[in-house]
Amino acid sequence: MPALALWRAHAFLNSSELVLIIPLGLVALARADRASSHKGWSVVRDWVPAALMLVAYWSIDWAATPSANHELENALIGWDRTLLNDWGLRAAVEHFGTFGPSILDLAYLLLYAVPPLAITGVYCLQERDRVDDLLYPLLVGTLVTYSLLPHFPSEAPRVVFAGQDLPAVETTFRRLNVWILDHWDIRSSVFPSGHVAVAFSAAIGMWRAAPRNRGIALMLLALTVLVWINTIYGRYHYAADGLAGISVSAFAISVTLVGGKVYRLSRRSTVQY
Repeated sequence: MPALALWRAHAFLNSSELVLIIPLGLVALARADRASSHKGWSVVRDWVPAALMLVAYWSIDWAATPSANHELENALIGWDRTLLNDWGLRAAVEHFGTFGPSILDLAYLLLYAVPPLAITGVYCLQERDRVDDLLYPLLVGTLVTYSLLPHFPSEAPRVVFAGQDLPAVETTFRRLNVWILDHWDIRSSVFPSGHVAVAFSAAIGMWRAAPRNRGIALMLLALTVLVWINTIYGRYHYAADGLAGISVSAFAISVTLVGGKVYRLSRRSTVQY
């Protein structure tokens, strides 16, 4: 994380160089893991893809620029205001003062630690042989969602509609989240929500990787809901962004998992024949 932050702040490498270096580095790592019997290579292989999710997310700004006319944002803001005002979402969150907003922004803040903590959890449960069952849904759901972001140039409601619909309660966690988004978030798109996609994909991955500890996956699903609510309440995203993030992730994971299973069955039947 510090190295990536240093690169982003000072631009030691331009985007075209990084586009070449990343896949070549991953291929080299895979070959080293395959050729060597040393356990260290496979451990590195477990962690590198999760770290590169940050690079994948930041790279979206290389391919897209924010919309100038804000047509998408204007189309989505009406649903948000219906949820916040007419359906009472804001009043429900703020019913107990700072408690509700603090929980939501803390959940949003914890999301950044979900990928490494999920991998650590698989290790601690002594299920390292199932780490790919975690990483595959996590990466597929997240990266497919990221791939759609450049096609829907948009900006967060707190930027486009500055000063409107904001939370009445200001918490320390919110100030920290806003600081992170102001300094490290992409500027070109918010639809679908990458934050919600990461939480949801991690939950599906943990459901598969830790079948004897499904409580962890359920906690991640609860985190997904909290993050989605906070994207709306905190004006970090539009409500449709989170719904799209969950839908895209679920579809991508389902298609790839079912497709892989069908392929393996077809290969098995061909061999037997």
